[in-house]
Amino acid sequence: MPPIKLNIFQRGILQKVATVVVYFASFLAMALILDWLDKRRFTVVAEKAQRQGILTAESLRDLKVQITAMDEAGHALG
Repeated sequence: MPPIKLNIFQRGILQKVATVVVYFASFLAMALILDWLDKRRFTVVAEKAQRQGILTAESLRDLKVQITAMDEAGHALG
């Protein structure tokens, strides 16, 4: 009996493509979550520093504006 030639779908190409898509989506989601957590943690530390008198209210506001501006610049590029 001669060997059966399998087409591209029978060789599992769709499963490989789906796996790559899932890995990419997971990586992207994790990167976005880590970015959000990092910014949130930085903001909390800055607010604590402002309450302790290390930062002025104006400095804290400026830092928050900078963080927001970095988000908007990232969305404009993406």
